[in-house]
Parts: sequence; structure tokens; C-alpha cells
Amino acid sequence: MSVTRFWVNPGSYRSFMRGEEVKGSVNVELKEECIVGSLSVQLRGKTSVRWTEAGLLFNTTHHAKEVYFCEEQVLLPATKGKEKHVLSAGPHTFPFSLHFPDQDLPGDFIAFPTPGMTTYTLSACMKRPGLRRNCRDKSFLSYASSVDLTSIVPELMVSGFVPHKARTERNVKTLQLVNEKLEAVPPSTTQTLHQLIRIPHDAYPSVLNCSLLKVEYRIQVIVSPVSMSFKFPIVLLPPLPNEIP
Repeated sequence: MSVTRFWVNPGSYRSFMRGEEVKGSVNVELKEECIVGSLSVQLRGKTSVRWTEAGLLFNTTHHAKEVYFCEEQVLLPATKGKEKHVLSAGPHTFPFSLHFPDQDLPGDFIAFPTPGMTTYTLSACMKRPGLRRNCRDKSFLSYASSVDLTSIVPELMVSGFVPHKARTERNVKTLQLVNEKLEAVPPSTTQTLHQLIRIPHDAYPSVLNCSLLKVEYRIQVIVSPVSMSFKFPIVLLPPLPNEIP
């Protein structure tokens, strides 16, 4: 086989944001001369959900997919007739420039065992005449949603809810992030309790602008032994630009 390595380099592994450029390269290493039919790179964003419900007689699988955008750049166009692209032995680099659309998109989300995910991928494909298998490579990119929301600082349970929707069916996964017990309040007294809640650093930001998948958080205050509870939503914002590595 003449191709020893084939990979796509996004140029940066930081979190991208709305309208930003992805400037990288497709790289090929050959041990001998190679004829190439075409070479292209593609930037794509999508959300997909899929889960199976067990029934008495058979299982039912629900699934749905939404593609937000798909931008492609042709680095070597498809050849016709006697035309051909001949690459010599050794390394070759093909630079490209693609852009995230200037529109409201949800942040990337992959969290098992939840049955849904939002991904942004950079994929490259090199086709070679006469061969069934093409050279392919894919890189997953991080994307930070630019949702403009007001921060909420509540004063205790913090839970995350991940509802997924496929057609008319709905599936919800609940993940508990924090569970803390406050000090007791003596009888016949009134006190104001303050508690600093530390959200785990690996918690996903809220996803509120996706029709198939949402990531929602709420705080629940439980008062014992009177069996009283209060719930209110909170929003986890994505990192600020200067906080993104």
C-alpha cells in the first residue's frame, strides 16, 4: 500500500465559537508514487438521538437526526478522462479553510449513557481510482454555544436532566451533580442559610437551543422532616473565551 499515513489536522484543538474559522490541513505520507482521484475536507454539525424500549413481544427503537450545516472544500477535484493527480513519494500537505456558520447552534455534547449527542466533525476523504477503500480520517471539534443568558446565583441538590425527542416519543436521563446537607435550624427560629455550590468542572453547559436534545439543570431544596421541597432551574454557561484552553 502506497499510503503510510493520512490524517486531518484542524490547526487548533480549542473550543470554536459562532462564525469562527477552522484553518488546518490534510496530510498524506506516501512510500511510493500514488494516483489520486480526488481529495476533499468537510465540516459538519449534527444532533442525533437513539434509544430502545423493551416491550412484551418486541423492542421498539426511537431515533432522529438533525444536521445543522455541512461545508465542504475540494482540495483536489475529481478527474475526468485521462486527467489524473499524481503525488510523489513522501509527505504532502493540503491547507484548507472552513467556517462555522454565523447562527445559533448548541454546544457539542457527548455524555454516556445518555442516548443522544451533538457533534461537530472535520472529516477528510481521498479517493483513489481502481480501489474500493478510500482514505478517510475524522476529527471531533469542540464548540461553545454563544447563548446569551443572565447568570443565576441561587442560595440542595443539583441535578441535570437530558431529555431526548424522536418524533412523538421522549426519553429523559437524570444525572445528580451535587448533594449537600445544610446545618439544622433550631425550632421557633428564623435563619438565612448561605451555601456555596461547587459544580463539577466536567459538567456540560446547558443546552437549550436544540430541538432534539436539551441539557437542563435545577436546584432542589428539601426540608425535613416536614416533607417540603422547592425546585427552580439554573443555567450553566459555557466557558468565557479567555477561559477556553
